[in-house]
Amino acid sequence: MCHLKFCVSSFKTLASWLRSASIKLLAVIALVSSGSIASADTASASFTAPFGGTTVAENVYTYPAGAEAWGGFANENSEMYPLTFSEDGSITFNGSVADGGSADVRFRLEFNPHPNVDPAFDTATVTVSGSDVTSYSVAIPSQGANTFSSLLMYVATPDVAVTVTDVVVDADAPVDPVEPELNTVSVTFQLNMDGVDTSN
Repeated sequence: MCHLKFCVSSFKTLASWLRSASIKLLAVIALVSSGSIASADTASASFTAPFGGTTVAENVYTYPAGAEAWGGFANENSEMYPLTFSEDGSITFNGSVADGGSADVRFRLEFNPHPNVDPAFDTATVTVSGSDVTSYSVAIPSQGANTFSSLLMYVATPDVAVTVTDVVVDADAPVDPVEPELNTVSVTFQLNMDGVDTSN
């Protein structure tokens, strides 16, 4: 235990020092950038860009009889690119045809959007049929070291409105994740000692 007079004196000295200056604390805080962790839907395609005379409304895709032969739908979720398939992969989706009929659907992977499309890969055609929502899958064999930054969907059956949702690409896991950013943050603490008697 310290002598009471000494303790009081020490406290007054400390209080006086705190009152006359601010204490600055430098803390290194590890901040993980938002791009370093992939969101759960990174590989979920969004075919919201029709081209060549096709139409889309609320996930209902139509290839009109008068559309261009190359008409289809482009994925606009750029966060999923580039896609690689060093091993076998797949594309899965839910599909239905409201009037109970059927429609043929296929997908195409391209190196980049037109015109720099090669190397490219076209999947097999999947027939979507019936008004009940059904899960479909199409295989993608290994593509070696090829990378793809363009994903297209085509409805080959004219004038049939087909609903396609939840399109998920099973590809390689992303490589070279973004390293966490280390930022130095300056924090200032100001202690108000106005109510403390620091007189002798």
